[in-house]
Amino acid sequence: MSEVRVRFAPSPTGYLHIGGARTALYNWLHARHTGGQFLLRIEDTDRERHNEAAVEAIKDGMNWLGLDWDGEVVFQSERLERYREVAGQLEEAGVAYRTDKGAAEKGEALAFRVEVQKAAIEFEDQVLGKVTFQDEVIEDFILMRSNGWPTYSFACVIDDHDMAISDVIRGLDHVSNTPRQIMIYRALGWDVPRFAHIPMITNSEGRKYSKRDGAVAVGDYADRGYLSDAFVNYMALLGWSPGTDEEIMSREQLVAKFTLDRVRKTASQFDTEKFEWMNGRYIADLPPARLTDMVIPFVEKAGLDPLKHGREWLEKLVALMTERIRTLAKFPELTRYYFTDEYETNKKAAKILRKDGAAEALQKSLEALEPVEDWTIEALEPPVKKLSEEMDVGLGKICQPIRAAVSGTNVTPGLFDVLELLGREETLKRIRRALD
Repeated sequence: MSEVRVRFAPSPTGYLHIGGARTALYNWLHARHTGGQFLLRIEDTDRERHNEAAVEAIKDGMNWLGLDWDGEVVFQSERLERYREVAGQLEEAGVAYRTDKGAAEKGEALAFRVEVQKAAIEFEDQVLGKVTFQDEVIEDFILMRSNGWPTYSFACVIDDHDMAISDVIRGLDHVSNTPRQIMIYRALGWDVPRFAHIPMITNSEGRKYSKRDGAVAVGDYADRGYLSDAFVNYMALLGWSPGTDEEIMSREQLVAKFTLDRVRKTASQFDTEKFEWMNGRYIADLPPARLTDMVIPFVEKAGLDPLKHGREWLEKLVALMTERIRTLAKFPELTRYYFTDEYETNKKAAKILRKDGAAEALQKSLEALEPVEDWTIEALEPPVKKLSEEMDVGLGKICQPIRAAVSGTNVTPGLFDVLELLGREETLKRIRRALD
């Protein structure tokens, strides 16, 4: 086992969820850090729950994450003869026997005979440390079901042996399978791989993270405008530490520093706010042209025309919003009023427009802005500032009603940036509409 060979082995019963994605990531990082091999195996022996679309969803999720695997994908459903061959060897050696116990259909299942020994089954887990199971609490268990298909633990052992897997890195929920699998390895005279069991991901209340807590499918995060690099960065740190205070780390840095001995033994809490912050950092670091390309599909999905005012205008808007958006999907939500005059006025903006003096401020602002022909920030700012002096009120008393009138919200980038991008005709039209 000189070369490190690891595998990610999902069951195609649904989407690639965040727990599976982190397991895949840790396997990939371990392989790339050691110069080893990262293999993908689809564990599709549960034919009743098998979903062909899920296979593609898993591959799509892996590709979005940038977790490239080595060689061809292995499908357990194509290895039935091999499982039956090994089952025959164990039965012939007297280690396994035929039984109808628990058979759900006609035919006999093949069970593994557990010999009670004085010594406990122990293994050194690369994350948990020494793990001990007393074998007297383990009863005989099924290897081959009565329908002719192998159980998870049996197929898993044969696959890992045949694929020369050196390190089995998987979720903590699989640790209870390990003693049975070690028994199978020993019965066949095969080397036992190293194990590493990763504690689960929890919500803010310490329970297993689920749909009720937010998106659990990798594809959902892509659809919501999270960046792949940010997802990989956050998931890597969700249970592992580089040994420093670093938080923003590239894939190359993660590969260089990842070791299993720095994976935490305890569960990790998924913090959506922290993840959004990190995603926002990655968005802010994107070149403006690249970020513009990335937001266009989200603007279109919102039913808006991203290039209504041209590419140059859109790039200016993107540059203006870069520090304000944490997900790409938030861009059309926060910028709708730039693309259309069909938008809702929020409660705070409505309150601003109802305040005493707001109507007067808007009327006088309209009169001050109408003569402006060169509709630029430099030309727009002086008349509004002059107006605040003439009315003897703070600049905010003028700017807030204008902002609420032209955007329907109380929070925007700098007002004059907003007015410049909206253009003269649209700005004046919206102020008049608010006055009406």
